[in-house]
Amino acid sequence: MGTTTPSVPVIYQARKMATLDDAMRHYGITLTTNTRENVYHGHCPLPTHRRPGGQSFRIKANPLTGKMIGWECLSVSCANARRSKGNDVVAFVAAMEGCDLDRAAYLIIGGLLAKK
Repeated sequence: MGTTTPSVPVIYQARKMATLDDAMRHYGITLTTNTRENVYHGHCPLPTHRRPGGQSFRIKANPLTGKMIGWECLSVSCANARRSKGNDVVAFVAAMEGCDLDRAAYLIIGGLLAKK
């Protein structure tokens, strides 16, 4: 009984309202661009990442627009702590805020990543 299914309409709405670009700006994360591979990379900013150093955090970019479209941390311990490798803006906010997908979606809808 304790398990809840994420509210798909709420998560979908949050995904339409915010991008990974917005999240990187909000959290002050700077990444290096590899345009040949359409990837941004850098140190993992997630609180689940225990070991500093390395370039294990990656965000794929749309080759046509350059917009960030999906993230992952290649560190096994970081991914295991989150129980996932990565995903979209809602999953990123959930990982950064230490909450579930529904709460992250409501934070986004409430203006957490609003452009300033």
